[in-house]
Amino acid sequence: MNTLRLSLASGLLALVAPLAAQSGVEVIGTTDTTPLVLTQDQATCRLQRCLPNVIGPALTPFAGGTAHDPIARATWITDGARLAKVDSRNQCRVVCPPQPVPNLGGNVVATGLAFNEQTRQLFICRSDNLITVYQVSGYGAAGGNGCQLTLISRCIAPVPNGHVLTGIATDDVRGLVFYASMPATSPALTPPILFSAPQSAPCQTTCRYQVVDCAGNVLRRITGVGFDPCRSVVYTTDGSQVVGSRIDPVNCLINPVSCCASAVTAERFTGLCVLPEAERSTGRSCTGGTCATCTALQHVLGGDPVVGNAAFSLDVINAPSNSSAYLTLNVGSCTATGPTFGFCGPLLAGPSPLIIGPFATGGGGSICGGSASFGLSIPSNVSLCGLGFATQYVGLCINAAGPGTWVSNCLSWTITGS
Repeated sequence: MNTLRLSLASGLLALVAPLAAQSGVEVIGTTDTTPLVLTQDQATCRLQRCLPNVIGPALTPFAGGTAHDPIARATWITDGARLAKVDSRNQCRVVCPPQPVPNLGGNVVATGLAFNEQTRQLFICRSDNLITVYQVSGYGAAGGNGCQLTLISRCIAPVPNGHVLTGIATDDVRGLVFYASMPATSPALTPPILFSAPQSAPCQTTCRYQVVDCAGNVLRRITGVGFDPCRSVVYTTDGSQVVGSRIDPVNCLINPVSCCASAVTAERFTGLCVLPEAERSTGRSCTGGTCATCTALQHVLGGDPVVGNAAFSLDVINAPSNSSAYLTLNVGSCTATGPTFGFCGPLLAGPSPLIIGPFATGGGGSICGGSASFGLSIPSNVSLCGLGFATQYVGLCINAAGPGTWVSNCLSWTITGS
C-alpha cells in the first residue's frame, strides 16, 4: 500500500478550527448475564446490541469491563477472566480471539478496562485493587490488530478498606485516569467513590468524587466508567442507568449533565467506554474506460478519527492495480451530487476540495489488488473535536489500450474522542 502521512495540524487546523461543532456521543458496554455488547446514544438513550459469543457471564458482581481501541476500530471486552477484542459495528466480529486476562491468580477477576491510543497501553483494574498497565503490540503486520499484551507496571489503588475497584477510564488528552471503588459487601449502604490520578502514577490519586444522577440521587453502585475528552464528561453506570457528568479534575468538581436508563431489564452494564462516531458513506464506486472492473473498490477509514490517534489514515482498497490514485478532501460532509470532470462517477467531496496525490496503487498480479493510504495524524487537541470532513478517492488508469478512470464512494467523518 502506497502511504503518505501528514499531521492534521499542518495547515488543516487553521483552516477548519472555527467550524468545529459538537455532536452526539455514544457509550458502549458489556452486560453481565448473556453477555451482550450494548451501544447507547446519550442524546436519545437508544440502544443497539450485538452478541460477542467469546466471553461468558460476569464471574462476580464486580467483574467485567470495556475499552475501545481506535487504532483497530474494535473494543476490548472481558468477563473477568477472559479478554477479547470485537468490532461492535460489524455484528461483534472477533478482532482478537479470547485469551486469559494475564497475571490473574486465585479468585482475582478483572473489573474494568481502559485504553490509551497515544501510548497504546491497556489499563486493567482488578478485584484485588491492583491497577495493571500493559503495552499493546501486534498492529499492522500481516493484518495484526493489536492483540499482544506485555505487562509494564502495577500498583495498589488507595481505596478505603473493604472497597473493591469496579471500573476505570482514561483521559488521554490530559494524561489522567479515573477509577471507581465501592464496598465489596452491602454496597448499597455506602456510596461508591470515583477517583482521578495521573496515568503515569495511577495510584497517586488527586481527587475523589461522589456521583449523583440527574435527579440528584447518589449512585449506590458504579460498575463501569468511560470518559469523553471532547466534552470533559465522565460516564458512569450503576448497571441499569448511565450518568454523564462534566468533571473538573483541577478543582475536583463533578456535575451531572445527562442520564439514560438501559431499558434492558435482564442485563446490567458491567463495563463502559466512549465509542467514536461512525462515518457515513455516500455514492457508489465505479470504474470506466480501460480500468479493470473492480466491484469491491472501496474508500475506508484506517482507525477511528479521535483526538490523539496518530495512526489514523484514509485508505482505498480493491482498486485497479498499477493505477494512480488521488484523494479529495474537504471540510463538511459529502454532497448528494457533484460534477464528473470526465471521471466514471460524480465527485462528492464538495466544491474546490484539497487534492492529494498521486499515489501508485501497486497491486502485483491481481487486477483489482491496488490500494493507497494517506496517513492523517490527529493531534491530541480538543479544539479539533467536532470537525467534519468529506473524503473520496479518484484514479486514472493509463495503459496501451488507452485511458480509464475510477471513483470510490465518499466518506463523511467527524473527529471525536474516546
